[in-house]
Amino acid sequence: MRAAVVLLAAAAACAGPREPAPAAAVHPVATVWFEPPLPAPGTLTVVHESGFRWRGAASATGVTFSAPDGPCTLTLRSQGRTSERIWKLQAGSRELVWRPEPR
Repeated sequence: MRAAVVLLAAAAACAGPREPAPAAAVHPVATVWFEPPLPAPGTLTVVHESGFRWRGAASATGVTFSAPDGPCTLTLRSQGRTSERIWKLQAGSRELVWRPEPR
């Protein structure tokens, strides 16, 4: 048993230093404003055509997140209701005023 532990430690030492993790992709910031404000905060999920996904808390007035350019689906959940819409993110168009309608 001891020999196995020593052998494992020696093998780990020979492996050399670990490669640094690749840097996370940095995407431009986008903001969604809710008009009128939501009756209560909720959760916004962003699913981009590239496979990028983001989910976070949305205040009653809006939410800001980072995502790549291109089409994405926004899904808002608040007070047991769900609203959804498509948004094409692009340079010069990274703010959206959304009047969510529950479905």
